[in-house]
Amino acid sequence: MTEYFYEDKFNFKMQTGMFIFSSVTFFILFFIPAQYGKLHNKNRKFLTLPNKAAWILEEIPNIFITIYFTFKYLLYNSDKINLIKCLMIMPFFIHYVHRGIIYPFKVKTTKNFPLEIITLASLFTIINALMQNRSIFLFMDYSMSDILNGRALFGLFLFILGMYMNIYHDYLMIKIKKENNTYVIPHGTWFKFVSCPNYLAEIIEWIGYALLTNTLSAWIFAFATFANLFPRALEYHKWYHNKFKDQYPKERKAIIPYLI
Repeated sequence: MTEYFYEDKFNFKMQTGMFIFSSVTFFILFFIPAQYGKLHNKNRKFLTLPNKAAWILEEIPNIFITIYFTFKYLLYNSDKINLIKCLMIMPFFIHYVHRGIIYPFKVKTTKNFPLEIITLASLFTIINALMQNRSIFLFMDYSMSDILNGRALFGLFLFILGMYMNIYHDYLMIKIKKENNTYVIPHGTWFKFVSCPNYLAEIIEWIGYALLTNTLSAWIFAFATFANLFPRALEYHKWYHNKFKDQYPKERKAIIPYLI
């Protein structure tokens, strides 16, 4: 299999920029939490978009860019198609079909997203989709052994587990809020261990994807996911404690069971 460090300067620049941006974001979020979700700024009335529109604009570039690269690869490489490349990009594509088309219409909220967050998130997804697709279709040379070895199979298992638990806990929170018409303390499944099981699951999901595809782009994306969600989980954990005081389970951690 072609090693990922042979990728071109364009991918290297995107990977470097993504790593630096994610590192800076990681530290900034400890001091300035992103104002959406439970941390929504109720006084913010300008430069915002409705929740559904925001989710679609942020996530749907991944779908179109992946479709473009897949069809271009199949069209111009008809004599030497490596279908394993198409299989490797499918988990990424499936995740964003759900996140960009299905999930926005499941969310029941009237909260708006700040325009600056939507802009940064959209730029992030465009760069990330280019990175993932270019790495797989232009620079990797997979064989059957690359998808059947222990690392790849374990990565696929983690991806499926992470995606399933991410969706499960997202929808569970939607259901709980709909039934109670307000925020309550969630219980059950991974909520027994952490305040943000959906975030933990998404981190696991993209670590699994990195193990499966074995590209530098995928590992940088896994790091970027952690850098964005870890400090946000700490803020949510604090939010739960401030809202529910002594009622909130003391043994429950923020995002890493038994530790943090």
